[in-house]
Amino acid sequence: INSELDGLLEKSGIKGPYILVGHGIGGLDLQEFAARHKGEVKGALFIKPMTPLFTLFKEELRPVYYSNIIDRRASIKTGRIFAASGIIRLLGATPYKIPKGPYGHEIVNTFSDPVTYDTMLAEYSKGYKTSLKEQQFEPLGSLPHIVLHHNRKEFWKAMLLYHLSWDEIEDIDIIWTRSYEALLGKGGTLLEAAHGVDAIVQTNPESVIEALHKLEDMIDLSY
Repeated sequence: INSELDGLLEKSGIKGPYILVGHGIGGLDLQEFAARHKGEVKGALFIKPMTPLFTLFKEELRPVYYSNIIDRRASIKTGRIFAASGIIRLLGATPYKIPKGPYGHEIVNTFSDPVTYDTMLAEYSKGYKTSLKEQQFEPLGSLPHIVLHHNRKEFWKAMLLYHLSWDEIEDIDIIWTRSYEALLGKGGTLLEAAHGVDAIVQTNPESVIEALHKLEDMIDLSY
């Protein structure tokens, strides 16, 4: 992805400094881009990012919970079948809550395309193979950056639907927190979304916009 992005930026004549935004697996790509373009990145926003510490879920959770809650490759393959059959477009149903307006229509179009699932599966597979030993990304240091994470209250409610114990939910939440904190350098801060657990970009764009405004303020103060 970063190689393609480099080529696209060069072809378009878009030069830094850049403000980066990475959602989910995009958090890994964001870190890689920042490492390859030191001095050209002005700020960064991680949105519920996958991090090199993501492998802790597999190491520390019981296999049944890891397979059902964390590793989404099986559900992605199922989603592709529904997309290819036209069911998603027919029903207008996606894995996430659809906001009103034209943006919701775009989400349905995206999840109706089998290529979306092929890309997700390839990126998830890459992410699950990533470990802290394999990819040593340096924290962003004093560079202004924000980690926008899930709403904890809604997260606990969602996890209770899986019939997990309080201790198991707490274990999962602790791993998420550790992975978020591992991204932070001196210039970083954690920010909790007003609502939303997954796909915050789609389900809660207001929190993303708020985080971007906050990042702008942090960048202004750093210069």
